[in-house]
Amino acid sequence: MDQNQISLVQLGSMTVYDDCDKAIQLSSLWQEATAVLVFVRHFGWVICRQQVAELAGYQNDFSQKGAQLIIIGNGRVKDLNKFRQVTNYQGILLTDPIRDSYKYLKFKSGLSDIIGMTSFTQTFSAFKAGFMPGSLQGNALQLGGAIVVTPAGNIMYFFISSAAGDHPPIEELLAATG
Repeated sequence: MDQNQISLVQLGSMTVYDDCDKAIQLSSLWQEATAVLVFVRHFGWVICRQQVAELAGYQNDFSQKGAQLIIIGNGRVKDLNKFRQVTNYQGILLTDPIRDSYKYLKFKSGLSDIIGMTSFTQTFSAFKAGFMPGSLQGNALQLGGAIVVTPAGNIMYFFISSAAGDHPPIEELLAATG
């Protein structure tokens, strides 16, 4: 999918949930400030844990640029608190358990997308850095991505993971916030 094919009205009407099981429309996330939405593969995956732990270290950088860093997974609401603990991420953490937003954005999902050298090397790197996998907490075949949306309704950045462990570079996410 190309970012020009994305309807923010359609994407914005989709629902995600917070750790209190409160339904939140995606459009509400970019009403007040630029939203950096990072979609992770699943909450138990070691590479996703490492990715979000690294992003957690940049929360102030996003805030200083007037942007909100928002992590979205596809596990259960009850998985959010454990994920927050193991990543030390204190920002907005949500889940799309039926993966409507993932499907709409055409994030990849399939066995061939999660097996390969990228996945292997990133998993090894995460283990070496001390991250451990948890139980399956979401769809194991789902890949993630990212989208940056301004309050004016402009898409500043769009990224689709091509393999497990393929994440949007933090520098690109920060640059997209202006």
